[in-house]
Amino acid sequence: MASDSGIRYHKRQKIINNFAEYSNILDARNRFGIEQYTTPKTEKINYFELEALDKIHHMWTYGDRFYKLAHRYYDNSTVWWIIALLNHKPTESHCILGQEIIIYMPLRDVLIHLGVY
Repeated sequence: MASDSGIRYHKRQKIINNFAEYSNILDARNRFGIEQYTTPKTEKINYFELEALDKIHHMWTYGDRFYKLAHRYYDNSTVWWIIALLNHKPTESHCILGQEIIIYMPLRDVLIHLGVY
């Protein structure tokens, strides 16, 4: 899947955040609010069904980053969060050198399983 930066924001609404906590900042910048995307809602991950997909086993090495793995395996660095989510690693600092990272393939099927495509 070629670089489709909109995947992460697909099926998400935009809202105007004008909460009182931001009033000083917004007033200083002469702004009414901050346009933000709502929190993504993904389907509950069915790991049993996910296991039916093809998998690539990657050994975490020095210099690895989720966005680099996403670019390498999915040809799209913006879907790094899929690798992090499915491996229960919120950030790269949660990965240990030599640890196995599973890359589920193909990307389109992974997105369908997550309910974002």
